Amino acid sequence: MRRNLGYLDRGLRFFIATVCLVVAFSREGRDAWFWILLVVGGVSLLSGLSSFSGLYQLFGIDTREKK
Repeated sequence: MRRNLGYLDRGLRFFIATVCLVVAFSREGRDAWFWILLVVGGVSLLSGLSSFSGLYQLFGIDTREKK
């Protein structure tokens, strides 16, 4: 698994994960929106932490800084 996410991309994923998870856990009840937000937030958080996106790899996208 080769890293393919740059700093800006990772930062945006952390932001999206934070917003999704806060909204999911601030809602009352465990309806479909809770699970959708939980999955989107979890996937964003994991891809940000691992610096890897499966969809980026599938389409050949790499947003890392080139040295």
